[in-house]
Amino acid sequence: DLPNDRAALNKLEHELRKAEQGQSTVAVVVMDIEGLRDLNLYLGHSITDEVLQRFARLVRPLLGSEDKLFRGRDDEFWLVLPTEARGPLGLKKSAEYASALLKRLYTELQTPFELEDYRVTLSLASGLACSQGHELPAEVFEKALLAVKNAKRLGRGRASIYLSEMEKPIRAKMELIPQLRQALNRGQFELRFQPIYDLTLRTVKAVESLLRWEHPLNGLIEPGVFLEAACESGLIVLIGEWVACNVCQLCKTYKNLHWSINVSAQELMQADFLERLQKAAESAQLTRSDGLILEVSESHLLGDSEQLKTALKGIGRCKATLAIDDFSFDHLSMKRLQALGAGYVKLGGHITQNVDEPVF
Repeated sequence: DLPNDRAALNKLEHELRKAEQGQSTVAVVVMDIEGLRDLNLYLGHSITDEVLQRFARLVRPLLGSEDKLFRGRDDEFWLVLPTEARGPLGLKKSAEYASALLKRLYTELQTPFELEDYRVTLSLASGLACSQGHELPAEVFEKALLAVKNAKRLGRGRASIYLSEMEKPIRAKMELIPQLRQALNRGQFELRFQPIYDLTLRTVKAVESLLRWEHPLNGLIEPGVFLEAACESGLIVLIGEWVACNVCQLCKTYKNLHWSINVSAQELMQADFLERLQKAAESAQLTRSDGLILEVSESHLLGDSEQLKTALKGIGRCKATLAIDDFSFDHLSMKRLQALGAGYVKLGGHITQNVDEPVF
């Protein structure tokens, strides 16, 4: 029973016009419910819907008479909070008002929701941006979304206020995209290899293929620097195809080893992913299904889309084996693990770095 994101933009446009006239200051809060997809996956749509309704009922009593709650996009709720704060201190007072509201909300969320046979505790990532007008509604929401991303980098259940320096990574990412396209055309990408040992036989059993970018000016660049830009621009699909073709050839040459490559969610969801993988395997004349291993992060395997199911089922037909990377014991039950047909599980770093502590 909440107005949608379009209504939120209309409401904000109205408040920004008032702010331009010096009548007020407006704050926008984007609240992202963390782990909502997991909740939907394990408990079902009806329980998730009830959680969303309970959350809305929890927020409403905290709002002032002019404040408005909206159902945003994906897992988000949006708040538009106009205040009478004016002048140079207006932005500060508006941010303080919104921050105090969020503090009360986070305190309320410490009490779990009692739902049928379940007790659900919500975790919230929030971003706050304030304006005194002279901006488009979409620009103010974009600032709040940048603050949400910053909150998630800080950890679960955090809130963050927009600062102009948050835009620097965005600009840097945009500058990277044409350089990545040039790197692919000019053959600047290369593969490095990490051996995987069989501790019983004391020999190398497999090799993990690691992508690197040999930049003509900046030298060797790790994927952490450019991978996000490659994914958001769609170039990861072409880069992934280059990796698959090269690794398939190595798999053919060194038949006594298993060769693994990392595959992004964006690649998996491409309609022709299996076709391109099959083409690379046939070009290298691969005949065994355990020679090529596709490593997919556990977080990329959540959800139940038909494209994802089709891609996972087709991996075996492409002479490849699925490996779940960064496995955490949190998301995938053993039943779901079996259903995915995974040949390997790679434990997440937070587990292997604390091997003396109990997992469960």
